[in-house]
Amino acid sequence: MSTKCTRLILVSLAVFVFCGVLGAPEAEARKPWKIKGRRGWSYRVYIQSTPEGASVYVNDKKYGIMCYTPCNKIRMPRRKKFKLIFVKAGYKDLTWEYYHSSSWRKKYVRVVMKREIQPGILDIQSDATGNATGAFVYVDGSNKGTVPMKVKVKPGRHQVIVRKNGFSAHSQWVTIAEKQVWTIQAILKPLAKPKGTLLISADIVGAEVFVDGKSKGTAPVVVPNLQPGPHTVEVKKTGAQPWKQVVVVQSGKTKTITANIGATIPKTGLLKVVCNVPGAEVYVDGERKGVCPAAVRGLIPGDHIVVVKSKGYITKSVPFKIVVNQQSLVTVDLEKAKEKLPVGTVRIQSDQPDAMVMMDGKRLGKAPMELKNVRVGLHIVKVEKAGFLSHEEKFTLKKGQAHTITALLKQGGQLKITSSPSGATIWIDTKPIGQTPMMEKVLTVGTYNVEVELNGYHREKRSITIKGGRPIAIHLDLEKIRTGMTRNQKIRGMTSFGAITVEPSQFTADITLGFMPYFGVLRLTVGAWQKGHFGLDAGIIIRVQGVINEFAAHARFGFLRAGPFSMAAFTEIGGGPGWEGRNTFGWDIGAVASLSFRNLITVSVRMWGKVYSDSFCPSDPANAAAGESEPGWCGRLDPGADRAAELDKVPFRWEAEFRADDTAHRKRMTEGRFMMALVLEVAFARWASLHFEIRGAPGMVQRAMWHDYFNRPMPISENGGDPRIYGGAGMTFKF
Repeated sequence: MSTKCTRLILVSLAVFVFCGVLGAPEAEARKPWKIKGRRGWSYRVYIQSTPEGASVYVNDKKYGIMCYTPCNKIRMPRRKKFKLIFVKAGYKDLTWEYYHSSSWRKKYVRVVMKREIQPGILDIQSDATGNATGAFVYVDGSNKGTVPMKVKVKPGRHQVIVRKNGFSAHSQWVTIAEKQVWTIQAILKPLAKPKGTLLISADIVGAEVFVDGKSKGTAPVVVPNLQPGPHTVEVKKTGAQPWKQVVVVQSGKTKTITANIGATIPKTGLLKVVCNVPGAEVYVDGERKGVCPAAVRGLIPGDHIVVVKSKGYITKSVPFKIVVNQQSLVTVDLEKAKEKLPVGTVRIQSDQPDAMVMMDGKRLGKAPMELKNVRVGLHIVKVEKAGFLSHEEKFTLKKGQAHTITALLKQGGQLKITSSPSGATIWIDTKPIGQTPMMEKVLTVGTYNVEVELNGYHREKRSITIKGGRPIAIHLDLEKIRTGMTRNQKIRGMTSFGAITVEPSQFTADITLGFMPYFGVLRLTVGAWQKGHFGLDAGIIIRVQGVINEFAAHARFGFLRAGPFSMAAFTEIGGGPGWEGRNTFGWDIGAVASLSFRNLITVSVRMWGKVYSDSFCPSDPANAAAGESEPGWCGRLDPGADRAAELDKVPFRWEAEFRADDTAHRKRMTEGRFMMALVLEVAFARWASLHFEIRGAPGMVQRAMWHDYFNRPMPISENGGDPRIYGGAGMTFKF
C-alpha cells in the first residue's frame, strides 16, 4: 500500500473517532433510554406545543434538550412511562407524563403552555428635599419597607402610600404593565406645629419692640403666632442702649420677657442745627456730626461751639450751651463767598460779509466780532447767511484762552419741500434728512435726487438743480396705494337685481323685455351711500303691459359683503292706470342674496312678499254719453238678462264670489302672495351687462290682473288664467 493511501486511511479513522466522541454524548443526552428488541417494539412520536419553539426534555433536564417543538418522528420505545418537560421563556414549565401500550406505531402529544406573568417594578424614591428618606412604604395596604426601595408587583392598578411621622402622607395610584419600571418621587411636606406667643415689657415707657427685625409696637406688647424655635427680640429707646436677646419660643406656650434699659440712659442734652443751605456740613467741638438740618444727641452739659461750612459759602462758628435733658436750637445763615468765575475770549470771523453769528442758541450780531468774558466750558457757534450753507462749530473754552473761529461759507440754495399728506420722509441722494413740511434746507450748488416716502402711499421722485442764491420750492401729491378693487372694477360689478348696491354718484339703466308679466320694463337706479359692508341705492321703475301700466319707486340696502357673497334688503312701491278705468297698486318687501364671480357673473336669488290691489270696473256703470268706458264684461255682470250667461264665463276662482254678490266685480281686489326669482347678470364690458330673470309665485293663487278673462293681452293657457311663472331678458347700462 502506498504512503498516500496510508495517510488517507489514517485521516478517515481520526475523523470517525472524533465524530463518535462528539456525537455519542448528544445521542445519549437526547435519548436517556435504550431500545431493545426488534424495530417493531418502538414507535414514532409527534410532539407539538402552543406556542411553538419550546425546548423538550425527557425525564430530567440533566439529559439535555431532546428537540424544539414541533418535533416529528421521534422514535421512542413502547410500554414504558416517560415524562416530557416543556420549557419556553416567558411561559411556565409544563410536564407531560404518558404510557403507550397500543399497537399503533404513531403517538401525538399536543400541549398548551401558560404564559408566565412578569411583574412590574415600583422604584420609590424621595424628592430633592429628602423628606421621604426612611419613610414607610405601603403598597395596597401592605408594608413593603422604607424609602428608597424597589418593589415587584403584579401588572395592574395599585395604591402606593408613603408615611413618615411629622410629615403629610404621599398617596398615589399607578397602573403598571409587565416588566415596566415605574419611578415614584415621594413628596412629604412637614406638618405645621402650633405657634407660640411672646409677652414683652420694658422698665421705661415708650420703648419700641422688634422681633426678628420687624417692629411690633411699644412695650408692653403681646406678639402672637410665632413659629416654634429661636427668635431675636430687640427693645430700643432714644438715648438708651439697645437691648437684644435670642428667645426660644415653644409650641403652644406664652413666654414673658422684660427688657431693663432705663439705667443705660445718659444724662445729656440735645442740639438741633438748622441753616439756610441744606446739606451744609455741621461740626461740634471740631467733630463732624452730619449735614444741615442736623440733630446731635448725647452732648454733655456745658459750653460748646458749632461750625457750619459749605462750598461757595463763608464758614460760620456759633457758641451754644447744653442743659441736661433739654434741647438747644442753633440757627445759622451762611453768606455766599465772592469768587471770580473763569472766563475766556472768543473771536468769530467769516469769509462772507454780514454773516449772522449765533452762540448757544442766542443771536449775537454780524461777523466779525470778539466776545470777552465768555464763561469756560462747551459752546456751539453757528454762522449763517442767506444763499449759503451754514457753518456750525463746537468747542470747549478754557480759562484765559482766546479761541478763534473762521467760518468759510459755501454758496448754495434754499430748498422747501411739502407734501400732501404731510409727515412723509424726505430722502436726498438716498440719505434721509427729515419729514415734510421742510421749510428751510440749504444745499450746495448741484443736482440732487429728491424722494418722498409715506407708508401706504406710492413713493414720489423729483430731480432738482440748486443754483446759488435761488430758493426752490417743490410740492408732491402722494397717491395712495390701493389694496382693493379699482373704481372700474367696482362699476363693472354693479348690479341692478343683485345684492351689490350701485356705487355713489353712479347709476344704472335697465331695459327688460319678455313676460314679467309686463312686456317691457325700464328701471333706473342711482347710488346714494356706501360705507364698508353697507350700501344704499334707489330709483324708479316703469312697467308697460298695454292694458295697464305701472310707475314705481324702489330702494335697496346692502348689509353684508363677505368675499363673493353678499346680501341686501329691498322694497318697491307704486301703481298705475290702465285702459277703460283699470288701475293697480302694489308694495313689495324682500331680500336678495348674490354670489359674484370676479365681478363678471352674478347669480342672485330674490324672495319677497307682495301686497296688491286691482280695480277693473268703476263703482258705478260707465256713462257712454259722457265719454266714459269700461270693459264689456263689467256691464254684462250687472243685474240683467246677460248676467247669467256672463257668470258662466267667469273663471272658477271668482265665480262663487261674483254669484253671491252682484256688485263684487265693481269692488277692488286686494290680496297678497309670496314671490321668488332667479337672476343671472353677465358683465361683458365695464359699462354694460346682460341679465336674465325667471320669477314666479309657486303655490300661490292666481291674480286677476294677469288672467286672460280680466286682461285680454294675457296669454290664454290650457287651464286659463295666470300661469304664475314669468321670465325676461335685457341689458343694463352703467354710468
